[in-house]
Amino acid sequence: MKNSIPIYRTSTIVAAVTGVTRRSANPKTGDMLQLSILVRKVEPLEALRKGLDRHNCGGCLYSSTENGGNNDCYVLVGQMPTQVYRSVKGQRIPDIDPADIRPGKPIRLGAYGDPGFLPLSVLKSWTAGQPGAPSRKFTGYSHQWRTLPVEYSQYLMASCETPADVKLANEKGWRAYRTIEHIDSPISANEIVCPHIGRHKVQCADCRLCSGSSIGAKSIVIPLHGGRFNRRKAA
Repeated sequence: MKNSIPIYRTSTIVAAVTGVTRRSANPKTGDMLQLSILVRKVEPLEALRKGLDRHNCGGCLYSSTENGGNNDCYVLVGQMPTQVYRSVKGQRIPDIDPADIRPGKPIRLGAYGDPGFLPLSVLKSWTAGQPGAPSRKFTGYSHQWRTLPVEYSQYLMASCETPADVKLANEKGWRAYRTIEHIDSPISANEIVCPHIGRHKVQCADCRLCSGSSIGAKSIVIPLHGGRFNRRKAA
């Protein structure tokens, strides 16, 4: 079995899980399975150029579709998403029980793309544990929280840009994940800074505060990071 496998397809998207056979080397997340949602039959960079990322990123403000044709995502689309796309292209969806894939290993729902495009049954199957074992731990995020059924909030954080968004998401039953400009930017009493930031460097695999409403915790804020931070720093 390859390290990346397709797990769900429609006429427009393919969802893939990476980390099936090898540990993830992501320094922020730690060793987690990584779920990506990609445009089907179109390479990720080409999908960005054509504005087709609306099919896998929805109304995210940092997608090329919503950002005037300029991708401002924290993900470097020419790297991991492209590698995953090429790896799963032409693969059949394997007949497996997701709970048997590296049992107990946490999963990141949305390494690229919005997991709100997937049926709840897919999220449920990939976070379930083996019989008699605890559920698989997870993190997840969606920009579609305004329109998704609230049941998705059990698995996903509401990706927000403003304090007003966070307030609305909380009122709808979602915990929120918001990007701030700087570590010293003001936050509300109902928010805490991601524990990976600063001297703590807690990895997502150990923290798991971004586990939607399945846990009782404050909403999360994080300073600009990844590709978006690097592009703004260079500007």
